[in-house]
Amino acid sequence: SSGINAEWPLRPGNYILPLMSSGQPLERKAGLTALAVVAEGTCEYMLEHMMQDCLKLAGNGLSDEAPEVRNAALYALGQFAEHFQPDIVKYSNEILPILCQKIAEEMSTQSAALTRTYYALESFCENMGENIVPYLPDLVEKLVVMIAHSPTVHGKELAISALGAVSNAAEEAIVPFLGQVMEHLKVYLTAPDTEDGIRLKTQAIDTLSVFARKIGKETFSPMAAECVQLGIANLSSADDPDLRRCIYSLFAAISSTCPEALYPCLDPIVKKMFETLESTEGMTTEYKNDAMPRFDLDDSIEEGKGEESDDEDEVLGDYESIEGILVENGYLEEKGDALTSLCELADNMATHFVPYYEETFGHGLKLVDYNAPMVRRGSILCMTHVCVSLHKVIQQNNFQDESAMLPKFLAVCVPLVFDVARSDKDREIVCCALECINEMLKEMKGGLVSYNNIVIYKLTYKYFVIYKVKRRVDIFIGHLM
Repeated sequence: SSGINAEWPLRPGNYILPLMSSGQPLERKAGLTALAVVAEGTCEYMLEHMMQDCLKLAGNGLSDEAPEVRNAALYALGQFAEHFQPDIVKYSNEILPILCQKIAEEMSTQSAALTRTYYALESFCENMGENIVPYLPDLVEKLVVMIAHSPTVHGKELAISALGAVSNAAEEAIVPFLGQVMEHLKVYLTAPDTEDGIRLKTQAIDTLSVFARKIGKETFSPMAAECVQLGIANLSSADDPDLRRCIYSLFAAISSTCPEALYPCLDPIVKKMFETLESTEGMTTEYKNDAMPRFDLDDSIEEGKGEESDDEDEVLGDYESIEGILVENGYLEEKGDALTSLCELADNMATHFVPYYEETFGHGLKLVDYNAPMVRRGSILCMTHVCVSLHKVIQQNNFQDESAMLPKFLAVCVPLVFDVARSDKDREIVCCALECINEMLKEMKGGLVSYNNIVIYKLTYKYFVIYKVKRRVDIFIGHLM
């Protein structure tokens, strides 16, 4: 939809609008789904010409007798809430009560409607900012009831996640409700390591991370040490990649508010993140023509040290029979979050992170060509954040030994990130690389040039002149002055 002409939604009105009054539920569903999908790529036009009509159609769909139409209406409302910001906020009085009512109606089910309802609620709430404050008492009360009394694990998960979205928007305004909320969250933060318990604990830790970032240092500080110990205790026994990922994010969130709480135990935390980046857990090998595997990716490296195959051709044949290597999404997300969490620790822990700069940079460098975009993005962020953070530490503390390390990092990092921006096929990775370059220029200014004058100017000129965006060169070079 992002490539469609902005007037597209209006032109097929003769096709979409009649669908909404069709006697066939699937046609009504199709009409709502079409509006939902084009909302992302044509939001500006729809905001100006069609927002009220779209909301009215979605509202009517919520009371449709066919469940598939109601689900499509909830999906459309979520899309509108996400893409019609900030204008849609003025309809809060009409939309939020409907969504809360729908949650109560669907509480006893695990239907698609429940998931769609929470999607719409989260999309609407997380973009409201301070406008959410008048609705907090009712929202928190209803979500706490759902957390406590939903008969399904899925329902509890969704309610805890929605509470995180509400808290993210409300920030310090959520503090008066914190005691009530934590009373219920603690049940799941200490849940047993059963399959259902891990799911709920993971979501509860994710919401706890929101509190660490948003409720303010004064309020969170008394909780910080306990949250750190909670994370470490769970990390030592966690076999689930999603749980480990959320714990890493919790530590990163704590570092942004109360870094001192992490000082005593930073070493085991960072080393556990390094283990995640080195791990081959979750990898499976696919073979051509159902070939029988002759080795296991998870075999210990130690077992193979000093051993050589008697038949080199046989070893090559083993590799040639490989069709590909698959990695489960959970483990990819864990690696990506471990990298971004290391970025935040490097930014927030100041001199306490100095012993880990070199190894962190090395892990980022090893993963820059990783197949999964989320890991590549994390590796780029990791390397550039290490450079910026190390530069700040050197400037603020006049460290001599570390000052010799930074030019070496930059000599590798700068050309590599420029090359990613030039050649990566993923648009988000390219944007990330350019943003990282911009951030380095902005934070390090002339210091970056003094470390590697020729490389910076040559690469900046080469990249931006080739792609005919000289105006961006001027902006970037301006950061150097």
